[in-house]
Amino acid sequence: MHTHILNNRPTEVIPLPEPIIGVRLFNIDRNRLLLQSLAIRRADYWLPGEIKESICNNSPKHGHIEPVADCSCGIWSCTSRRGLIQSFPASVLFQKNTDDNYFGYWSSYVPYICARIEQWGIVIKHEWGYRSQYARIIPESICWWPRSYGRTQTKLLDHIREKYSDKLQRS
Repeated sequence: MHTHILNNRPTEVIPLPEPIIGVRLFNIDRNRLLLQSLAIRRADYWLPGEIKESICNNSPKHGHIEPVADCSCGIWSCTSRRGLIQSFPASVLFQKNTDDNYFGYWSSYVPYICARIEQWGIVIKHEWGYRSQYARIIPESICWWPRSYGRTQTKLLDHIREKYSDKLQRS
């Protein structure tokens, strides 16, 4: 039986000055060639070269930006692709789009993007991954999820990688 990553209990809170590497899934905005978070109902774009900062979407009165143990806030990732499979099984990811599912932007027709991210600041370790205060996409790690889709869509992936790599070099 698969458990969704948001149900994992924190195992350790670590203040990290140096980045750790996590793996994350994204949706693609094909018109803008931008990556979007899965777990937020609004269009939360990860802009090329941007350093994302955690915010609490559960309650505006929390007033914290760093993840805390008794909340689900923070920038989520898994430690590996295997962790992604455990956290987001195909039966969940490729279901029909409905108004009441947790993730606001899924599609059963468009594959996802998988990318490694650097994470730092306050980091909370979970069974399959992390929640962090800050994160940034590692452009050269951008690939299709599932990988088999990439055999026919190499140009789109190349455009996305180039867009994220160019911005990082200019920053």
